[in-house]
Amino acid sequence: MLQALTQVEALAHRHKLMLDAPIRAIRRHPNDLGEARISFDASFSPRLNYYTGIVFELIDPSGEVLASGGQYDRLLECLGAAAPIAASGCSVWVDRLETEIQQ
Repeated sequence: MLQALTQVEALAHRHKLMLDAPIRAIRRHPNDLGEARISFDASFSPRLNYYTGIVFELIDPSGEVLASGGQYDRLLECLGAAAPIAASGCSVWVDRLETEIQQ
């Protein structure tokens, strides 16, 4: 995982993307993820133009989405806000998580 983060960080710097804060946050929490297998997929996109930063999905071994979210600073402007408002969040499928934990 750390090698992938280093590569993402280098790519972000090369293209002047402001990903330093999210990458630092990810680097702080790898031990919290336990036995999870983490992969980066640059082709993943929710295909919604209000997303402005990192987006993610947490997927179980069978491929079912357990959680997803990201940074969507343009969302409130799309809904009529007069000024940009930073926003991020996620959705968690609690029933799917519960099933995964019981297995």
